[in-house]
Amino acid sequence: MDSTIDLGCGPSKRPGAIGFDHYPFPGVDVLGNLDSAPWPFADNSFDRVVCKDIIEHVADPVLFLAEIHRIARDGALVEIRTPHFSAQNSWNDPTHRWHYGAFWYKPFMDGGYLQGRTGRFICESSEVEFGSSVLDILPRLVVALRGLSHWERKTSFRFPGGDVSTVLRVVK
Repeated sequence: MDSTIDLGCGPSKRPGAIGFDHYPFPGVDVLGNLDSAPWPFADNSFDRVVCKDIIEHVADPVLFLAEIHRIARDGALVEIRTPHFSAQNSWNDPTHRWHYGAFWYKPFMDGGYLQGRTGRFICESSEVEFGSSVLDILPRLVVALRGLSHWERKTSFRFPGGDVSTVLRVVK
């Protein structure tokens, strides 16, 4: 049976998941602090880890990913969503400590300088989401013609993105 944990779930926990949060919102199953390790879960407990709009709030993203690696089973999927640094909502929340780019995960992959501190992950997918207005056609066009890296370096503040959605796979 697959088991899912929703880290920093807040009041909108993923259905069927164990909700872990610092605040006792309705639906939170386990109260705890994501900035304090170890988290109150056994090693190799989960097949799926959901991190929706939380990684930008934690004090130490390296510790955060190391704890995810510890509590996840081999092959577990880790779904991480965070605002792109060009998005207005990345900067409007005073509790955001970090602002992530499209390739934020690369230091944690094989050959990345942080991989040895967190455990192995493989990137299954990562994309920047854009809105649905007519103006959002422009960044989509830049990405299609020149690539995501070009958009981020050259035009992301003129034509901002929305969220970065990344799926990692745990390797043990």
